[in-house]
Amino acid sequence: PDSKKKTKPTNQSLFSMSFLHFVCCVLLTFGPSVIIYRSSKLSAYNSIITVGYAAAVYIMTQGVKLGLLATFVPPNETEGIDIEQELMKAFIGLVDCVGIYIVLNSSKHVTELKSIAIGLGWATMENFLERLLPFWLYARKTAFDWTHINSALTANTNIWFIFAFAGFGFLWTRNNLPSSFKPIVITLFVLCSLVTPILTVVQSYILLSMWEMLIVRAIISILLFIISNKLISLYNQKLK
Repeated sequence: PDSKKKTKPTNQSLFSMSFLHFVCCVLLTFGPSVIIYRSSKLSAYNSIITVGYAAAVYIMTQGVKLGLLATFVPPNETEGIDIEQELMKAFIGLVDCVGIYIVLNSSKHVTELKSIAIGLGWATMENFLERLLPFWLYARKTAFDWTHINSALTANTNIWFIFAFAGFGFLWTRNNLPSSFKPIVITLFVLCSLVTPILTVVQSYILLSMWEMLIVRAIISILLFIISNKLISLYNQKLK
């Protein structure tokens, strides 16, 4: 017999490879959230209640958005992007601002960690609802697919984006926020809720690949996070 003859992988080996792929995607998606919580001051201040509260508010916020979308945005019966529909989706997306505002105002957590705890809970629940089921249905059935790896990496950029979003919301809720900060903070806070629909329209016209879109999202998220941290730092300096 030919010793170099290739053997087909067994069903058990295929299952093991696909399950390993699923586990890797899950770890890559949710591992950073666990690391951030454990390595920061959040664990020392028992922030899990605030994180869970933010996650619960996120679920309610998305329920409201789904109801509004079903009521006011009819199905797109044409090929391509309908600008009017995307504008309506962007307007409905402002509900996220209301959700972040509510959870920031009602949370009694330590002020310096409030935006981080809320951002972590919000981002983790968003990744859980949007990615875990697709991973289970599709990543678990394939030995390897770059699409799911891309989705997991996008989840990582999403964490920093939500941190920035919560940071701008935190500044907006400060009664003693300097008047010179207010236009910048409000503009960036609202812009955060509009980034996704804007990128959807841009992608439809420029036809960016999933990796190019990942890079664009990462750049936007990092820039907004840096700006948010800088504004919070300047705000704290003015309080001293």
